[in-house]
Amino acid sequence: MFIIIFIIIVVVVTIIIIATIITIIIIVVVIIIILIIFSEERVQEVKDIEEKYPNKIPVIFEKSVKEKVLPNLDKSKFLLPQDMTVAQFTAVFRERIGIPPEHAFFLIVNKTTVVSMEKSLKELYDKQKDDDGFLYVTYASQNAFGGDVVAAVAVADDDDVDDEDGDENCENDYGDDDDENKNEDESDDVEC
Repeated sequence: MFIIIFIIIVVVVTIIIIATIITIIIIVVVIIIILIIFSEERVQEVKDIEEKYPNKIPVIFEKSVKEKVLPNLDKSKFLLPQDMTVAQFTAVFRERIGIPPEHAFFLIVNKTTVVSMEKSLKELYDKQKDDDGFLYVTYASQNAFGGDVVAAVAVADDDDVDDEDGDENCENDYGDDDDENKNEDESDDVEC
């Protein structure tokens, strides 16, 4: 009798373990499928951007998860001129997020990149873009990553930065535009 109870317990535990393993495998497969679909959507989005705005760099800004001082941006996706320098880029970011000139902040690319302020965004993009085609930049009021940073900026480098069309600090949330209702002058207005 004791052996039968023991065998039943072993069978039940084995079934529970197998069911748990199968559930974990299903969850992992679903997550992988979602990530693949999400990545493919991002890749297609970058291709569309490159066709529509060939002289722009697609950038996604992300606030550091440990950041408690700096505010959130009203949006995270930006298109920036290829010929913009890192110094101009940091000045525009400072203005966009409203950081006073006396406060330092960090812009981190791939959690380890140090970039000369004179380099163009095109050079940075070519070396550091993600597999999906976006350049991911994390911002923080302090270097929470322990790695190198793109820029630790204590003073704004430029007060006004224009894009290549001369549109000062122009804006466009490129994913929501209706191309048919645009005129020629509006087609290159992007976040800069």
